[in-house]
Amino acid sequence: MKNRLVRYIVLAYAFTWLFWWADAILLYVTGQTVEDTVPRILLALGALGPAAAALCSLDCGFTMIKVKALLLGSRHKRVIHAPEYAAGVREKRPKKGWLWFFAVLAGETALCVLCAEGITRHDPLAAADFARWLILYTFLAGSQELGWRGTLQPLLQKKLPYPMTVLTVGLVWGVWHLPLCFMTGLFNGLSGFGPAQSLLIFLLASLTLSFWLGAVYNKTNAVIWPMLLYGWTGALTDLVKLRLNGRTLAAAALFTLICLVIGMTGAGNEAVKIKRE
Repeated sequence: MKNRLVRYIVLAYAFTWLFWWADAILLYVTGQTVEDTVPRILLALGALGPAAAALCSLDCGFTMIKVKALLLGSRHKRVIHAPEYAAGVREKRPKKGWLWFFAVLAGETALCVLCAEGITRHDPLAAADFARWLILYTFLAGSQELGWRGTLQPLLQKKLPYPMTVLTVGLVWGVWHLPLCFMTGLFNGLSGFGPAQSLLIFLLASLTLSFWLGAVYNKTNAVIWPMLLYGWTGALTDLVKLRLNGRTLAAAALFTLICLVIGMTGAGNEAVKIKRE
């Protein structure tokens, strides 16, 4: 388990940082923007790092059955966590875990609507752009959930209490964004923040989302649901302009606490002894 944990983190960082640092250097040296073809390709390839690392870290090698179990969940989790099954342990199959996905989705949407200043766009193409970003966030950026929730969280959860697990995942995930803080015109350039402030924002966002997405994964044991929630979150925050005030922060903290409780009662925290098959 320790080797898989270390292997996943090293591969996720190495794969992503190879492309993202190259992208940051390219933007700095050539004066290109993130909208140009080559920087955009490097950015997209780097975003696939956690997914690639997760597939390379599957126990006993890569198979489509394991990928299917990782994405959609499986009654028999041996395809992902073979050592635990060799000891005769399996996780409970969640009953209607997808209902918890919709509960968290509704709570997050209500939070955004209640704390919003307004809609960023009102033109007829806004709905089409929202759909486009929803797809991109879900299946491109959201593919990293194969790694953070589908691989790192369950491995850490074997060693740490659930609150410490999601905190650790959030920290590792936040620092993973470091090269983006040096890409002029992507984050710090658009927002007027320097690298340090940008990294702090990434850390806060990653820690918060780690509780939200972690709760959904623990209730479903299927990565597709955190992917969908990630996609919805990205598209929604692009559409809605949030008020950054005390009320918003308090509401977000309360929702995060609720997600912590949901996650602590999830199937990922329970193990059931069975006879070896």
